[in-house]
Amino acid sequence: MNWILRVNVGGQVSGVLNGAFKIKSNLVSLSGGYISTVLVLAGVLAVVYIMIAGFNYLTSAGDDGKAKKAKEGLRSAIFGLIYILLAYGIVRLVRLVLTGSPT
Repeated sequence: MNWILRVNVGGQVSGVLNGAFKIKSNLVSLSGGYISTVLVLAGVLAVVYIMIAGFNYLTSAGDDGKAKKAKEGLRSAIFGLIYILLAYGIVRLVRLVLTGSPT
């Protein structure tokens, strides 16, 4: 690692390690590609699971056991989707802090 020094007009000297930028850029590129892809796939699966649970609830035909199981599945899928949306928001926030741009 080497130092990058900058001298401002007022004579102030500031410097950072060049390796710090490499670590930061690697984390940003990782969060930009793989994590977003995983979150999108998880969101799609959660929506599919919501549709399946809704279909099971509609076709329970008055059977309390099936209806209860379908409601639990629907509740779990909705909470999962909320967690996925929160994770996506956290990833965007971290990306904003590291790069200054949320995308």
